[in-house]
Amino acid sequence: MLRNFPNEQTVPSKLAVRTVRRESWGIRKQQQKSLGTTCHCQSFSMLHNPVMIVSARICALLLLLLFCVSPKVVIAILPTSELVVGEGPSSYTLLASQASFGGKLSDDNEESFFLKFTDSLLCENATASSSTDYENSILLVPRGDCTYQHKAYQAQTMGAKAIIIYNNLASRYSINTTNHEGEKYPTYSYQDIIFPEAYNDYDCEKASADIPTSALEMTPLPYNADHNDPILSGDTDSNLCRRHSSGDSFQNCDSKRCLVTSYAPNETHTRACCAWDLHLWLYGDDSNLAVNIPAVMVTMEQGQQLIQTIQTETTGVKAILKARWKPMYNPSSFLVWLLGIAVATIASYYSARDYHYGISKLTREPGRRSRRSSQGENGVEPLATRNPMQEETVELEPIHALGFLVMSSSSLLILFYFKVYSFVKVFYAFGCSNAVIQVILYPILSKTLKRWGFQERTLIDSASVGKLSNFHILSGVLGYAWGMSWLYMALFVHHPETYTFYWMSQDILGACMCIVFLSLVQINSIQVATIMLTVSFLYDIFFVFVTPYLFKGESVMVTVATSGGPPKKDPLWCEKYPYDDGCQGGDPLPMLFAVPRLFDYQGGSSLLGLGDIVLPGLLLSFAARFDAAKALVGLASGGNRQQATAIVDCGSSNRILDSARRGYYFVPLVIAYAIGLMMANVAVYVMEMGQPALLYLVPCTLGTMIYLGWQQHELLALWEGPKVLLMADSIVYGTASTAASDSTIEQVPQRAGEGVEAEQQIRESDCADDDDEAGPLLSQSTDTSTSAQN
Repeated sequence: MLRNFPNEQTVPSKLAVRTVRRESWGIRKQQQKSLGTTCHCQSFSMLHNPVMIVSARICALLLLLLFCVSPKVVIAILPTSELVVGEGPSSYTLLASQASFGGKLSDDNEESFFLKFTDSLLCENATASSSTDYENSILLVPRGDCTYQHKAYQAQTMGAKAIIIYNNLASRYSINTTNHEGEKYPTYSYQDIIFPEAYNDYDCEKASADIPTSALEMTPLPYNADHNDPILSGDTDSNLCRRHSSGDSFQNCDSKRCLVTSYAPNETHTRACCAWDLHLWLYGDDSNLAVNIPAVMVTMEQGQQLIQTIQTETTGVKAILKARWKPMYNPSSFLVWLLGIAVATIASYYSARDYHYGISKLTREPGRRSRRSSQGENGVEPLATRNPMQEETVELEPIHALGFLVMSSSSLLILFYFKVYSFVKVFYAFGCSNAVIQVILYPILSKTLKRWGFQERTLIDSASVGKLSNFHILSGVLGYAWGMSWLYMALFVHHPETYTFYWMSQDILGACMCIVFLSLVQINSIQVATIMLTVSFLYDIFFVFVTPYLFKGESVMVTVATSGGPPKKDPLWCEKYPYDDGCQGGDPLPMLFAVPRLFDYQGGSSLLGLGDIVLPGLLLSFAARFDAAKALVGLASGGNRQQATAIVDCGSSNRILDSARRGYYFVPLVIAYAIGLMMANVAVYVMEMGQPALLYLVPCTLGTMIYLGWQQHELLALWEGPKVLLMADSIVYGTASTAASDSTIEQVPQRAGEGVEAEQQIRESDCADDDDEAGPLLSQSTDTSTSAQN
């Protein structure tokens, strides 16, 4: 699943919160033997070994990185516009939140207007002739008494080009009129005041003070701003909150302003608490008032700064109101596209590494295949030992597609109902730690330390544990320290994706998991690939788009992928209290690649699910192994690296391909994968919503494979499983895989002189056995075939 989305905890002016879902691939059983917990006595000397000292320093630096990278501040209401005030060196820029109604701003606007201020609330109906002072101006208006849209409409009527509504303390007070309903001339008292609401408007835990009641003035009701605002604002002792607060607690009040509450600890004092001063979203009302001018809102602090600027500049102040710039196409989308292609290509190519090693060895030693040896079965000297990650390779069959569907659906529903998302992160961290040890840490450490003069010593060598050396222990310590550091942040740090260490580690761990997965899990026919990819695609579509009709509008995939869905509480509340239970959720599960959006004030990340790597990667891996196997068999049959012969399974009569075209399937499939992923990326921007990447990847990759097979008259062999893979296993490992235990391949040719003839006899025998079944399909795939065995 491909996503390019702003931070879910942030809400642009239109509250266009985008959710994200991710294709997840179940982590299979650990294929690698676990690290032992016992060791020989000599290993204790490692505590004073320079290698261990170096590793300890690396661990310390790794953990230090957790605290060196500062997280980004997650803002609930994004200020999507900016106000450039003044001209020349004295100009400054303020950020403002734009309303969901009114005219839209562009980021290239350079037209300036005079900035003017009115202390009128603009709640009375105005006419074009009400005042000409505000024509062609940007009007600054206080919040309060009526709706934002009504204020904007009145400013528009008076000729203003835009309106800026600033927050203030007085707007938090109102009169309760319900107690005087029916009265022709109601008289209101102090008891009728509706005071600000705790936590929504102020927070006494941040800062509070009991100030003298006599110092306050509430008349005219409900609040006297001219009298109270100066003594409840500022960072000096003239602020009664600061003067009467205990210790330095007032320093925790970011707004440096207090709201008077309804609580009075005694007859002479009244409790005042720290006021919230955050960006607010300007929502519209139910009226039909047509507002065409832009409307934005600024905080109390920004409003006070603008008022002071207007009052100071006697000749007038000009300002430019425009949208904040952001790239039309974010570079992070291109980076995650490159990352997906790179990981899919490397992981797929890596799965055929033993074949490539065999090709390299035969190229260096052309006469090797003519030598007989007692090593290995069939009298064939092995060219390589199995890659440790391939010791327990799983070959997928059509029945596995059904198993995938059942297990994935069950896991998804369990997570949906029981919400045990933390278990997924734990399993993922342990699995990826083991993967990064195998793919990165052990290979790098073993080569580096040997180059530095350190020797690898075997500490344990048993059937149950396997071979365990000091390098294994070192890489294990570093790998699990890395994984557990990531896991700690995933479980206990709020919005960990804002930390560079977290998302970079997640990408590296995920890439290693993909490489290990494609080394362990393989397909040997496009029949299995077709079934698996089709089932995965339908599974994806069902749980994203169909389940909302079955689960009261809730998408199972989206809910699970976002750890329970977006937070239940209001975004503004979650900005104030991010650790509230109702503000949890919305963080994507970790089975994905994430690249933060660059040069974008909205934040967020471009995401690509690992399922979009490993599922098409199974087909890419098959193509890589098939190409390498044909080249390997060709070399073993007497060819050379540039002109190696390879047998085509049941193609036209005994055709021999030129292996100078190595990569005939793999390279085009990589290109097709890149095109499919790019199509999904473009669709995200065109449709402005996340896309199921498999919708584009499956037709591109599978269609390309089928077309190339048809062109080469190998479609039947690819569908049923090319036997050249079994030949390659026999050549590389000295024995074919367990699937070759039948009499299909009795022996790989041993001498270059008889290689082609023997291979042709094997193919003729195979094709003759499949004559009845192959005929109809081959007749459709080629019109040049004249023999029944084709």
